[in-house]
Amino acid sequence: MSAADALGKIGSDTAIPELVKALKDPNSYVRISAVDALGKIGSDTAIPELVKALKDPKYFVRRSAADALGNIASPELLPDLSQHIKTDEDIYLLNTIYAIQERCKFYNYILIQPITENN
Repeated sequence: MSAADALGKIGSDTAIPELVKALKDPNSYVRISAVDALGKIGSDTAIPELVKALKDPKYFVRRSAADALGNIASPELLPDLSQHIKTDEDIYLLNTIYAIQERCKFYNYILIQPITENN
């Protein structure tokens, strides 16, 4: 078990600073573990760092960050995620937007419309 996994099992906001440090680790597996742990903790405090992780050079880190945001983010984050979709080739963010909308019972169908050249 990695240190990030152990911190995630603590399930407390006190683990967040160490997990945020782990997001800068050169090993992508450590970053994935940190993102997953932040998602399990489920604190709003982690949201800004998870949004930053959406720009990680490794696909699986970005994907894990998107999944974590889908579990904990509020609808206020939807416009930012929508902007990421416009600049990112990874389609997984649509699932994140859908998960937030479904969990919160808040639907903004404009956010999940196909991107056209006019958008």
